[in-house]
Amino acid sequence: MENVYGNDWDVTQDHPGFEWHRIRLARRLGGNMLGASVYVLEPGQRSFPYHFHHGNEELLVVLEGEVSVRTPEGEAPASHGDALLFERGPRGAHQIINRSD
Repeated sequence: MENVYGNDWDVTQDHPGFEWHRIRLARRLGGNMLGASVYVLEPGQRSFPYHFHHGNEELLVVLEGEVSVRTPEGEAPASHGDALLFERGPRGAHQIINRSD
């Protein structure tokens, strides 16, 4: 069992503009085919550069706060409880941005 609200980080990224903390949730639970992580994305930061995945889909669930989600369709807000699926390939390109305070 793992708690998604913990702060025992597996990875901390401190590259300017892309600063976040990460719990590799699926790995901790014994998963080897599922990529599932919990991120804390500080105000003004981005998850990663705009990108897509060849080998897997990605699921975003916003646990608290509000983020901006950039996709091929443009940018839209996502907030507490919202879930989005990014499919494999260019149609699933995405970037998560915390524009809040």
